[in-house]
Amino acid sequence: SLKKFCKNALKIESQTSSLFWKEEDGYSKKIRPDIIITTNSGRKLVIDSKWKNINNSSPSDNDLRQMYVYSSFNNNANSILMYPGTESKYLIGNFYNVNITDRLSEVQCGILTIRPLQSLRDWQLEIANIIDSRL
Repeated sequence: SLKKFCKNALKIESQTSSLFWKEEDGYSKKIRPDIIITTNSGRKLVIDSKWKNINNSSPSDNDLRQMYVYSSFNNNANSILMYPGTESKYLIGNFYNVNITDRLSEVQCGILTIRPLQSLRDWQLEIANIIDSRL
């Protein structure tokens, strides 16, 4: 598991729900990122795994909007969209500044593609090494 291999992670939570919208006198909506990692220093990293292959193209607008919300609800934490791929690689992207729309913020949303490996342990270790480098 990631808990075993992530050296910089103090806490790893999976599928933690947070309320984010409520209809007046009605129902509430929740968000639920796949993984939230908290480091020893208190920094967070939000990860959402996707099972569609984006074939070296850009992630969908909806996927990026989803990560923007996850980041906002976690004190502007950096985030990673994780997809299956033919090779393992990490691309860095930044959200734009909310107040100055022509400037990038320091909040990152990286795109991680992971190649399939023979061993589950090797696959987890490769993911953990990439995540550790982002913490």
